[in-house]
This record gives sequence, structure tokens and C-alpha cells, in this order.
Amino acid sequence: MITDHFKPHEHQKVAKLFSRYIPDINPADIHDGEETARTGRLIIDLNKLEGRLANLYPKEIGSFSMEEIIRKHYGYKAVFLIRKLI
Repeated sequence: MITDHFKPHEHQKVAKLFSRYIPDINPADIHDGEETARTGRLIIDLNKLEGRLANLYPKEIGSFSMEEIIRKHYGYKAVFLIRKLI
């Protein structure tokens, strides 16, 4: 299933998981290259994620947390996936 963290070379695995659990968001669009290089783990940029969610769900972004929006629209597995990338 989903491990604690993803290494940079696992980007294709992450892309497959996104297409399965969060198909509306491309992980390449929210990838944080600087943090990935610094930490040696795949990291997403939360500001980019918030922007993407705001585009998809503009009426919800001010009233709910990103986690609540992701859980509502994509489920718990999507929340766990995002947690592994922050």
C-alpha cells in the first residue's frame, strides 16, 4: 500500500496512486522540487495544492480545510497519500 515516504525515483508510483485516488490533480503540478532535493523525499507544495483545490472547489476552499475537501471528494486513501508527501 502506501509507505511512510516516497523517494524521488518513485515519481511514477506516485503518479499512478494519484491517478487512482486523486485523478483531478497531477502530482507534477504540485511537486516541490527544492524540498524534494533538500530532503531526499518526494514533497508537494501545499500552496500549489491549495490553489489547485481552489480551482476545483472554489465554494469550499474558504469554509473547509484542504484535508476535509480531499476526504469529501476523494476519500481517506487520498488523504493518507497527501500526508505521505508533505
